[in-house]
Amino acid sequence: MLLSQQAIVITDRKPGHENQALALCALLDWQPQLVPISATRLQKALFYVWDRVGKQPESAIPGDLPAQASAVVAAGSTTFFPAACVAARLQVPLIVILYPRGFRLEQAACILVPEFDRPAAAPNIVPIPANLCARDKPRLRDCAAEFRDRHTSAKPAVGVMIGGPNRVSEIDCDALREQLQRAFCLLPDHEFWLTTSRRTPDDVVHMLHELPFAFSLIFSEQDRYNPIPYFIEACDRLLVTSDSSSMISEAVTFGQAAVEVLPNRVTRPGSKFDRFLAGLVPRKAVHIFDGSLGDSRTKLDLSFIPGEVRRCISSNFSPS
Repeated sequence: MLLSQQAIVITDRKPGHENQALALCALLDWQPQLVPISATRLQKALFYVWDRVGKQPESAIPGDLPAQASAVVAAGSTTFFPAACVAARLQVPLIVILYPRGFRLEQAACILVPEFDRPAAAPNIVPIPANLCARDKPRLRDCAAEFRDRHTSAKPAVGVMIGGPNRVSEIDCDALREQLQRAFCLLPDHEFWLTTSRRTPDDVVHMLHELPFAFSLIFSEQDRYNPIPYFIEACDRLLVTSDSSSMISEAVTFGQAAVEVLPNRVTRPGSKFDRFLAGLVPRKAVHIFDGSLGDSRTKLDLSFIPGEVRRCISSNFSPS
C-alpha cells in the first residue's frame, strides 16, 4: 500500500512546487528523497517533443538516482517528463501535483490538480481545493519558541501576511494602507503582527513601517525566520494579500483563524487566482475584505487525498 515507503521527488527547487511534493509525502507517510533537476529552455522544449513521440532518452533522467523507490513524485511542468522517465525505468507509479499541460497524462497513475485549473475529468485526475500543505509539528514547535523569544503578547492577535506583485495583480500601496488602517479600527482589542515576503515592493515596506504593528518582521536575507506557521496557529484572525495561493492555502488548511483576503489591484481579470478565491468564499474559508470583517473560519479537509492517491495507484498502475 506504499505506506512508510520511499518516494523519489523530482524537484525544480521552486518552493511552491517542492513544498507541495513534500506535503504529499507527509500525508502519505512516504519518506521523500529529493532529486533536483534544472533544464534550459531548449531542454524543456525537447521534453514535449520526446513525450509526443514516446521517446525517453537517458539524457532526460537525472543522475544520482536512488537505487529503488516505491513511487516518483513530480510538481511543476519542468519535472513531469524527467519524472515519467524515472518512473518508467524503476517500474513504479508516477504521482503528479499540478496539471502537466501539453504532456501525455496517461503516464501518471495520479494527478492532483487544483480546482481552479479546471481539469477535465479522467480516471487519474483528482481535483483538490487548494495547494497541498502539511503540518510539520517539530518545525511549528521551533517556530513558536522563536516567536516567543522575540515577542510577548497577552492580547488576541491579527496576523498580517503581505506578498507582492505577480503575473496577474499588483499591490496598490495607498489602497493597502487604507485596508490596514480600517482593520486597525475594526479590531481595537487586538494587536497586529506583520510579516512580508521577498516580493514585497520597497514602497509598501516603507508604508508598513508607519503603521502600529506590535510585531513586525520585514523579509531579509539576513534573517530567515519565517513566522507564518505560528501566525496561522496562534492568531484569531489573518489578513493575507490575494497574490499568494501558497499563503492562502496554508491559512485555510490549518489553525482556527478567520481569514480575510486583502485584494490586490487586478491587472488580468479572470485568472486562476480569481477562480481560486471564488472557490473558497462559498466554503466560508475566506472573506474578501471590503471594509467589513467576515468570520470565515472553515478549514479545508485534505484527509481524502491519501485514499484517492491509493485508489488511483491501484486502478491505473501496473508494472510493464
